[in-house]
Amino acid sequence: MPIIALTNDAYDRVMTRLTSGEEFVKTYRNICPHNTREDCKCPFYKNILVNGEIVRIIEGETIKVHNLRKLMENSIVIE
Repeated sequence: MPIIALTNDAYDRVMTRLTSGEEFVKTYRNICPHNTREDCKCPFYKNILVNGEIVRIIEGETIKVHNLRKLMENSIVIE
């Protein structure tokens, strides 16, 4: 199972959007070349909030998303 980590800014941005009531936040698999969201058909993953933690849905499985700084400081245990 992969370990997924976001930079501090990205983690905070996703958490803020999810705790503000958004159902999910997209993470694109590559750089989106489209000018507007309406035109975009790029593949993406959904980040959702489960029990106060960000998880990403990949191929029907949920994988916990870690904060990169905490991961690098070894202050969290990967389960």
